[in-house]
Amino acid sequence: MTDTAAAEALFRDLNRRFDRLDVLVNNAGSGSMNAIALTPVDVAPFGVTCNAVGPCPIRTKLTASVPAAKIQALIDRQAVRRWGAVEDVVNVVEFFLRPESGMVTGQVIYLGGAG
Repeated sequence: MTDTAAAEALFRDLNRRFDRLDVLVNNAGSGSMNAIALTPVDVAPFGVTCNAVGPCPIRTKLTASVPAAKIQALIDRQAVRRWGAVEDVVNVVEFFLRPESGMVTGQVIYLGGAG
């Protein structure tokens, strides 16, 4: 989201409707990973952690249309040289959401070892 006013309005509406926000998932571009290291300093005083998952190629309807050579080039740059699964992403997100992970902030976990 690039419109600050729209983002602020969204959070005001969420706060009004639900009185809190437990999880926010954003499908951001790779350039957003740098912001993950800076954001925790701003939001930690409010009890908010900020982490990210750097996904590897995941088999979805969207990736089905990507040329095989392009996907293979991405996989070849990873330590774990295979397709990822949606469950791989879910497992990392669930780790971040656990109460026991409350001190984990400002981290990016890159699936497949790429990064």
